[in-house]
Amino acid sequence: MDIRRPGFKPSVKGSAEWFTGTVRVDAPFAGSGALSCATVTFEPGARTAWHAHPLGQTLLITEGFGWIQREGGPIEDVRPDVPPFLYPLKRRVPVFYGLGLME
Repeated sequence: MDIRRPGFKPSVKGSAEWFTGTVRVDAPFAGSGALSCATVTFEPGARTAWHAHPLGQTLLITEGFGWIQREGGPIEDVRPDVPPFLYPLKRRVPVFYGLGLME
């Protein structure tokens, strides 16, 4: 068993290739196969580039207010207090997400 405590691995700045604005990425592990996990923290106004997840992706919104959009679809509000908490994304559908200014 490998027990890893928060902060065992330093945060990294989000790559300009994948993000616009200030983004911090904490990736505590890369599991077996295609399994991975990351906490991505967006400063207000930051967002991802359009991208796809061939195996799908689930987002867990823990704090703040933001938006998510699937290509061709409406922009959807995301926040911890609006169910559902998990936002499953269909395979191979380009998406972006970002954080707005708090009201």
